[in-house]
Amino acid sequence: MKPTWLTRSFTWSANWVMDTLTRVLTFLGFVGIAVWLSGMLFGTSIILFATGSMSPAIPEGAAVLSIRTPAADLRSGDVVTVPQGEGELPVSHRIVETYVVEGQPDARELVLKGDANQSEDIERYVVTSAPRVIFAIPGGAYVLKLLSDFRIQLCIGIVLVALVVRAFGGQRIRAALRGERSRAGKLEASDALSSDERGGGEGKTKRGAGQTWPEAPAPLAHVPVGEEAPLAPHAVAEDTAVPEIKLHGRRAERSGGGPTSV
Repeated sequence: MKPTWLTRSFTWSANWVMDTLTRVLTFLGFVGIAVWLSGMLFGTSIILFATGSMSPAIPEGAAVLSIRTPAADLRSGDVVTVPQGEGELPVSHRIVETYVVEGQPDARELVLKGDANQSEDIERYVVTSAPRVIFAIPGGAYVLKLLSDFRIQLCIGIVLVALVVRAFGGQRIRAALRGERSRAGKLEASDALSSDERGGGEGKTKRGAGQTWPEAPAPLAHVPVGEEAPLAPHAVAEDTAVPEIKLHGRRAERSGGGPTSV
């Protein structure tokens, strides 16, 4: 049965959805691998902003990529993440001023302020290094929280398995189906040829495209010694007179015809 336009449309839509999912998941996979490698090699990390204290530069729900930087390399205007007291979440604000700590050449005392806040932070933070924000992705925190859900991860795993089966197993299945069709066609052709050979005595039978088998020749008759062999039916017709040949030396005359050389 030939596929209808509805079947073709459904097939095209399904292929488009699968291809889009493949590209999106492949991109996210490469991003995850790049972030993991950069964290191992360069000390980068992803920080989620749960408040809007840094709005509008970094809105609430944004995800930022930070790289750990020595305190001596921090400058005013950098956005850094520093720890607070025990049991409290870290704070990510912009550096207003930096001071050298006596007796600790690698340490710096930081004065921070949120862009959306009216005043500087009350607490001063002494650090030897701190994660410095490189760039922010608005809304990235919501996406990462969604991807951290076990049910979402299970669905993504199922989709990935389906894509792998489609990419590798589908090709093998199609190749196997093509091989089965090819073998079935060869068997049908062989059966047809065998049946033609078996039916050769019935006259002209089909041998192939544009070819026929010739008629089988009549069997030779066995004639006992001393007896005259009968003439074949097609050798001499009943109403045909056999010309009489008379020999005269080197010339012979045939009744009913011209001279014949012997």
